[in-house]
Amino acid sequence: LDEVLAVGDEAFQRKCFGRIAEFRRGGGTLVFVSHDAAAVERVCDRAVLLAGGRIAADGPPTTLLAAYHRLLAGAGADPPSDEADPGMPQDDPRVWGDGRVRIVSARLVGPDGPSDRFLSGSPMVIEMGVEAPEPVETPTFGIAIRTAEGIPLYGTNTRLDEFTIERVAGRCAVSFSIPSLPLLEGRFDVTLAVHSHDESAVYHWLDRWLEFSVFQQETGTGPVDLSGAWRISAAVSYTHLT
Repeated sequence: LDEVLAVGDEAFQRKCFGRIAEFRRGGGTLVFVSHDAAAVERVCDRAVLLAGGRIAADGPPTTLLAAYHRLLAGAGADPPSDEADPGMPQDDPRVWGDGRVRIVSARLVGPDGPSDRFLSGSPMVIEMGVEAPEPVETPTFGIAIRTAEGIPLYGTNTRLDEFTIERVAGRCAVSFSIPSLPLLEGRFDVTLAVHSHDESAVYHWLDRWLEFSVFQQETGTGPVDLSGAWRISAAVSYTHLT
């Protein structure tokens, strides 16, 4: 399925995922083997991580994908020193990377300052304090937002957004601004990351690091606020073509 989903267009992929969901609702069991983390989270309710032909971990997809990313990043090596910021523990299982660039602080900021509570439709800024002991060329910074249940809602990075950072050296601040939070009531978390431009090296990854709550101002259910509008008009006559 991995290659089939990779080469199909968006409409074909939606059809595939719809058929998979239908199969599961009918009581079927599906074994899905993939390197696509988003697809694993979307399809599976249980994941198994294989390393060297052996089962390295078995459990919920979100937990297993964190272990998978640590394995790719070579997190079996000694973690980066935490002397720069004792408040960011590096033995946390949510943290991995080679430490060439580190996220030494992180917070969410609303209209009234730092907060973990927001109203739907209000602005939110994700701020990262960054440190690079040695100059690093063209790093890529990224964020991802998920529901408390682990459902991906949105993710992006500076490379996708064509916001090129030529170099980081010493300390600096990187932020991502959301002018109007398009979420309804719920609990959400934020993953922060910085890696090489070609994605071959993870410098620092903080998985599901920040948490925040949203309290909705509008009607509607679900995690996303679409803020649509109803209307009714006079009956329209249609010409049917045969």
